Amino acid sequence: MDASPTTPDALHSAPVIVIGGAPGSGKTSIGKLLARSTGAALLDQDTLTNPLIAQIAALTGAGDDLDHPSLRGEVRAARYACLRDAAAEISGLGCPVVVVAPFTSEIADPIAWQQFSGMLSGTVLVAVSIDPAESLRRRRMRGLARDGTVAVGSGRAPGAEPGLHVDLVVDGAGFPEELAEQIRAVAELARR
Repeated sequence: MDASPTTPDALHSAPVIVIGGAPGSGKTSIGKLLARSTGAALLDQDTLTNPLIAQIAALTGAGDDLDHPSLRGEVRAARYACLRDAAAEISGLGCPVVVVAPFTSEIADPIAWQQFSGMLSGTVLVAVSIDPAESLRRRRMRGLARDGTVAVGSGRAPGAEPGLHVDLVVDGAGFPEELAEQIRAVAELARR
């Protein structure tokens, strides 16, 4: 019997490392380094879903505002379901996966995290924290249209404390290579 994308195959599933954080925190850079160094597949929310989100935004008048009400609720849930189902399918084939997205709700709320990770096997949740001023500086430097609508706020997701349901909090101001190594080490410990 084949496992569906939403049913982990415990005998063959590889670890799934989930990296979340504010825009401009460095989560994508860290995720790419980690995937490259471990041979994991990289699932980046922006890469996988932004073309579709851009079409939905155009149809609903959201423009470049990724926090627009029309892109919340069911649309947000669908974006994260795409990530979760792809991660489950790939890890079920025995390939480790690194998933990158803000994961704001999942970092702040253990129930939201369980709803996301419950269909995955061997997940590690990493929150990338960053000073809000540095996050804003980075977003201005990369110059993407979507960054113009992101409010200045806390670079640390609420509830992002290790020992709760978050396995590791890293400072996004650090060197991405060092942060990727920290995450890799925590993921190795979690597999034991």
